[in-house]
Amino acid sequence: MSLPDFFTLAKLLEYWQRQTGEPLKNFFLNGWECKVLQPGKGWQTGKMKIHIEFYPDRPTEPDSPLDEIRRMDS
Repeated sequence: MSLPDFFTLAKLLEYWQRQTGEPLKNFFLNGWECKVLQPGKGWQTGKMKIHIEFYPDRPTEPDSPLDEIRRMDS
């Protein structure tokens, strides 16, 4: 299964679980054992965790406390 250009978070999590066979909580809570190649230093062992953050294309501005007063004047 390959991921299309557009996908839901549920599909992404399902894909990760199928690829690794690990429970999803391990990706976020415990991480998993891995090795990373450090240039000039060799392999370093450790754990990797996944962090997901959403960045909207058009960020919305927070409501100003004055917005309610402006609406009342309209």
